[in-house]
Amino acid sequence: MAAPLIGILKSLEIHNRWQNAYQDVAGSHLSLLLPSGFQPTRNGKGFEHPGIKAHISFNELKGQTQLTHSQRFTASLVPEGGELLQNEEVLINTFPGKFVKFSRTIPSLIEADGEKMMHLMLSFGAKGHLIILTATYPFNQDKDWGKPLEDCLKSVIYDPERPFKGHRQTEEISFQVDTREAGLHLADFLTEQTQEGLTHRLVFTPDGKDLKQTEHRERIVITEKGWKVESPQAELHRLFQNTFFSSFEVLETQELELDQLAGYEAWAIERSHNWEDGQRLAYLVLLFDENRHYELRCWAEDDKISHLGKFRKVCHSFRLQEAGFDGQA
Repeated sequence: MAAPLIGILKSLEIHNRWQNAYQDVAGSHLSLLLPSGFQPTRNGKGFEHPGIKAHISFNELKGQTQLTHSQRFTASLVPEGGELLQNEEVLINTFPGKFVKFSRTIPSLIEADGEKMMHLMLSFGAKGHLIILTATYPFNQDKDWGKPLEDCLKSVIYDPERPFKGHRQTEEISFQVDTREAGLHLADFLTEQTQEGLTHRLVFTPDGKDLKQTEHRERIVITEKGWKVESPQAELHRLFQNTFFSSFEVLETQELELDQLAGYEAWAIERSHNWEDGQRLAYLVLLFDENRHYELRCWAEDDKISHLGKFRKVCHSFRLQEAGFDGQA
């Protein structure tokens, strides 16, 4: 049964301007004015206040921004069993979106009837992205923390150009690759919060345009995922399935080690009746350690094996670093 939409719908226009008190949300295009006592989480998923069991998290996704205005989208934000208490349409620096507040009882090892929590969610569509900010805290803390956390979410500043302004935007990226000789340029940087953890994705194309704009089929997509791979071979198989849109033939798979990371590399031919040439070459690398893993996926314009050398050179230039992506854009 869907959560009842009993909140009162009203409009709110918000104009936020930069000030020194703003704090960047690591791995995102976002900045916030945080309430006192909040600090970055250890796993890079946002902010927390240990004293009151409060958390602030984010999600940044591409596409489907029009859903922020629909009743269906509002219903999707409120899980089954949740009670919608506030429902606002908002404009965040001209970006249309929605703010909702709802309560929900979650299972608890301490409380027999579960623990009642309050949830605040601000979502808005901007530049082809859907941004969702969430604050969660105990229901009995609403009098003290409801308004400060609502003000925090609504203080958001979204700078979609920031990922292409040098070192600051990719402070969470832990690797570097060299794409200069391959003639590929940084086209997109995306951070996504999933159930497993935080992911960062870099996209390289010949003209520096993202996957929706470029006319080239050649590209390299590198994804950093902040959790351990339990079964590397199963993960490699999943990576193959998620890489190809049609039938394919794996030509070779072998183990490798790059910068003290274990892994596999493999190449295959993808076949499709939608292209004039009918097929193209793809090259995959999976690297992993005890805490994270990296997926490097490369697609050629055609099936010529000569592309393999170029892709291997880029992927084999992979090096770990402390912070900040310094690869060629």
